[in-house]
Amino acid sequence: SLVPATGRLAVERDAVSLALLPRDTLDVDSFAGPLRRYRERLQGGSLPPATLSGCLAELHAAAALYTADLLPECYDDWILPERERFHEDYLWALEQLAVLAKRWGDDERALAYAQRLVAADPLRETAHRELMRLYHILGRHRAALEQYAAVRKLLADELGVEPAAATTAL
Repeated sequence: SLVPATGRLAVERDAVSLALLPRDTLDVDSFAGPLRRYRERLQGGSLPPATLSGCLAELHAAAALYTADLLPECYDDWILPERERFHEDYLWALEQLAVLAKRWGDDERALAYAQRLVAADPLRETAHRELMRLYHILGRHRAALEQYAAVRKLLADELGVEPAAATTAL
């Protein structure tokens, strides 16, 4: 309902805008802010172990906000680049979360992030390799082999290609 926003909406011929109040939050800002801060930390050099849990928590909270593509019912050209940027940021966040969880020593948590990454981008072969590695580390060798079989079938069915040599070697 837009009733609470009455008086804050500005309607023009080809645009509608909402005046934000100081207490208002935008989920896109809550998602993008932690990713931006983490990228800045990475550019500044290595992360000290003391900051790992904070980074993990902040990125986890941001990734939890991504429940669907940006404005999925909107098909206007202007939204497509933004939608793709947010989706790529989400995939990057999942990759980083898996890396951080492994550095923290929580391979089960890293596995969960890698599984989410494969679910969000099934054709990302590097994510399948990471799943295979984590299954192996966790002693789930059968699951690692099943993951290889799954990615091999997926790549053949969807793209008509074999897995990369790195995937087969792993």
